[in-house]
Amino acid sequence: MDKQAVSSNDVWRRVKTFKETGTEELVLGPGALLEAAELLLRAFPLSGSWLSELRDSDLNSVRAVMGLHAARYQALTQSQNRLDRETIIALLALVHHSHPQAVPEVFRSRVNEHAQRHAGISLLAAAALTAQAKTMYALFQATGNLAILDATIAARKRAADLTPAAHPYRAAYLSNLSGTLQQRFQQIGTIADLMAGVKAAESTVATASPDDPSYATIMSTAGTAFAISFQHSGDLADLNEAISAFRKAADTLPGESRASGPILSNLSGALRLRFDRLGSISDLEEAIDTGRSALSSMQQSHPQHSTCQYNLGGALASRYATHGGTFCQGAR
Repeated sequence: MDKQAVSSNDVWRRVKTFKETGTEELVLGPGALLEAAELLLRAFPLSGSWLSELRDSDLNSVRAVMGLHAARYQALTQSQNRLDRETIIALLALVHHSHPQAVPEVFRSRVNEHAQRHAGISLLAAAALTAQAKTMYALFQATGNLAILDATIAARKRAADLTPAAHPYRAAYLSNLSGTLQQRFQQIGTIADLMAGVKAAESTVATASPDDPSYATIMSTAGTAFAISFQHSGDLADLNEAISAFRKAADTLPGESRASGPILSNLSGALRLRFDRLGSISDLEEAIDTGRSALSSMQQSHPQHSTCQYNLGGALASRYATHGGTFCQGAR
């Protein structure tokens, strides 16, 4: 028997029951966000009359999802509800497009600012899907729920598909998609996810502007996709693409940036892999220099500090072996 489609009334009932009973799982659990994701994906297909004017049924779905995020905002602490607040603003911007006076005065300044950055219904819908996907991805990271990861990927793909190819936001949307596809590949090993993640990464590298504030993150995500592909296929072209992307990411960031350490560490590791394949001493020396820079810019408490040490240690061990050194066995 086919699963019955979720309606906006289903979501409103969930919100109402939460308000009556205070049962937080009703709005904070994965089922709530899965229902909201289904509503938004159905409201914003890739074609249809909604692209010129939102239908009442679409607005009803938007309002229901907004009501859910408002309930989540209420249930979460101030330090936890930022993503829900951002999603509410993105959804209110869609309402504002059709019914400006329906937006409460307290939100109008932020909603107007958001609407100016995302001019047009399709871009507003893409922004709402992206905000919703961030909330879902945070829940996946906390719970490991694969259904939530699937919904995150679907929302991010739809957001990218709704955004024109030449639009500056599309590279970031594709980068988000590539990152979550990489995550699912590492979880369940589906080759189609790996290939789709690499394809999205190729598009981001081709279209992202160095002036984009997210450029370093976009290039780093692309580099990771190419590196994972190399580990799976052994294709040197993938490794070369990874190194190129990590370089672009590193060159964009100032040395004191908190993000520079992990990016430099990834570049160091990729350079050492290419040394292992081709034997180029210049790659090995650069891997060591880059690894040292990475380690010096990263605090010991950083979650990738040990990985950075491993990459640098491996590069130093390779240089030692290359110059004819031997390791002591059984040293005391």
